[in-house]
Formats: sequence, C-alpha cells, structure tokens
Amino acid sequence: MNETNEIYFIVSNYFNVVESGVQDNYVEYVVLSSKYEVEVAFNKLYDELIEREYYPLIYEVNGVKVIKIFNLGAGRIRKPSLQYLPLALFIATLASTILTGYFIVSDYINRLYVMIKVPIGNWGIYYETSLFTICVLIPLLAHEFGHWFVAKRYRVPTSYPLLIPAPLVSPLGTFGAIVEMRFFPKNLIGLMMLGISGPLLGFITSYALFVINYLLSPRIPLDIAQMALSEGIAEPLGIAPLSALLTMSAFNNSLNEKYVVFISPAAFASLIMLIIHFMNLLPIGQLDGGHIIRSITSIKMHSAISHITALTVIILSLIYFLRLNVNILWMAFFALIALLLTGLRPHIGAANMLSNYVPKNIKAIVLIIYIILLILTVPIPSL
Repeated sequence: MNETNEIYFIVSNYFNVVESGVQDNYVEYVVLSSKYEVEVAFNKLYDELIEREYYPLIYEVNGVKVIKIFNLGAGRIRKPSLQYLPLALFIATLASTILTGYFIVSDYINRLYVMIKVPIGNWGIYYETSLFTICVLIPLLAHEFGHWFVAKRYRVPTSYPLLIPAPLVSPLGTFGAIVEMRFFPKNLIGLMMLGISGPLLGFITSYALFVINYLLSPRIPLDIAQMALSEGIAEPLGIAPLSALLTMSAFNNSLNEKYVVFISPAAFASLIMLIIHFMNLLPIGQLDGGHIIRSITSIKMHSAISHITALTVIILSLIYFLRLNVNILWMAFFALIALLLTGLRPHIGAANMLSNYVPKNIKAIVLIIYIILLILTVPIPSL
C-alpha cells in the first residue's frame, strides 16, 4: 500500500472524502461528511496520523471543509547524529553557565572582600558558582519540560528541550532554550495548556530559588554599603520583578535598619530568570503568552494584540531609560525581534481550524494564572 492510499484508508475511517490534490509534501481532501461529530472525528484522526508522522489540518474554504495532511513521504527519516543534539547542547550550556557563573562569582567575591574584608577561598567560589548554575538551569529546564510534558499529553510532536549556550555573552551563560514543536496541537485547549505550562513551572522554580538565595545573601552594614555605592563597588538593583520586590521588602522590614542585603549571584540569576518568564508571557506572536491569547481570540485579534504589546514594551523601555535612567532597552529589542520573527505571520492556532471551543472552566483558570504570573513577574524600577 503506497502512502497516499494508506492516508486515504485512515481518513475514511472518520470522514467521507474525495481527494482534491496531491503534492510532494501533502495530500488534500474535500470532506463530504463526517462519521462522528466533526471535532470528535478529527481528534481521532489526528491521534492516529500523528503516530505515523503525518500532520493533519482541517479548515473551511467557501463553506467547504478541507483536510490537508502534510509530510507525505517528506522528512520521515531523521539523521542519527541529530538524536544526540539535545544532550550535546545541554552539556555545552552547562559548561557555558558554569564558566559565566565563575567569572561573575569571582567579581562578586572580590567586591564583597573590599567591603567586609573577609576572605573567601576557592571552596566559596565553587559553591557560589554551583548555586548560580542551579538557579539558571533548573528553572530553564522546568520551563521547557513543562511544555514537553503537555505536548506529550496532547500528542503534539515535539523535540526534547534544546538549550542554547552563550558563554560570557549572556549574563546567565545561555540564551535560553526551546522545544521544537513540529506541528500544531489538535485543538485550542492543547494550545492554551502548552502556553501556560512552561511559564508556570518556570516561575515556581525561579521564585523559590530566589527566596532561598536572597535569604542566604550576606548582610552589609549600611554605612559600608553607602560607601561601596559611592565608590562604584556596588550598584543599586535598578529593576526587579514585582514578586522579588515584595519579597525583598518583606524581608528587609525584619532587618535591622543598619544593614542591607548584598544580593548573591545566585539570587540575581533567579531574578533575571523571573524577568525572562515575563518576556515569554508577553502576548506577542508565538511566545508563550501569544499561544494563550491566540487560544481565546481570532487570528486577526491576536495579530493586533501582538503589535500593540510590542509597541507598548518599546515605548515603556524608552521611558524607563530616558526618565528613570533604568536601562531595559534589551526588552524593547526582544519584543521587536519576537514580533518580526513570529508575530508578522498569522498564528493558525490549532490543527482543527474549525473550532474555537475551550471549556469555560479551563479558560477561566488558565487566564487567572496567566494574569497572576504577568503581575508577579512584571519588572518594576527599584529606586
């Protein structure tokens, strides 16, 4: 049985169709009728085809339902060498994060020594570098595996997390990670769950690690801290996520007013990770926030929100820089790149383009979580 006949046999179990076109990478059918309710039939078809590495879409053209099935004989065989790419990238990112952390920790310890004159040996440097590495990689992996597990739950073909090493170039030693989603989820419920899963797990781990490492950060006498600020040995935080600011404020209220906290590299790494989660939550293109918003809006509305959000971030970044002397221009650059790379083309949403159904209870819960995460991770000037 050739591939075209195989696909037709599978499709005919759920729909009565006639073939309307065949190309190198897809076959297309016009739907005459469905043997079940359309959404149920397509869900069953999707699950069966995905197992065979065929990727179906169902949509409507001028009142006619069409099923298009991709990857007909194309890209079915993967190079064996690429199977080890996730592991190779993890090892490279682990090394780059450790290297970056080592230099950051060494500089931090030197500054700390100038302030309090307490020497910290190599063991202290290795310990702090380990904490820094944990605070970068654990939330990063939690975020991506959150996506990965949900993708497996909804049978979306996806890769293992692919970490991106960036030694010394990035303040964290990495440019983050991705999971390669090879096709759309079957419906908008899957898209919504994919969008929220990563940021939720990433936030929980980042925030927990921030609290722990902030509490472990050294306390410096206020007069010494003021001297260090005036001489450029220490710098004010400048900006931090709202959740971090609230935590620091609550903890500082319990401190003697004669002391301040000199944030450790590990705590700072967790703080940066919280801001990264915020950026991923922005409703732009195919960022995580974009997936969530697309699951409850139309293609056109999603596109409009993407453009408005990117413009807002750019304007606010300029205001922060010009009026508050807080440099977050990198956020404007990120928003612009996200818009150009993923926000200028239509976000199809799900493989079933006929249905906008998302259960009200799921929609309400996810939107509440989404809004809470946005609020808790939004960067606020800490002046």
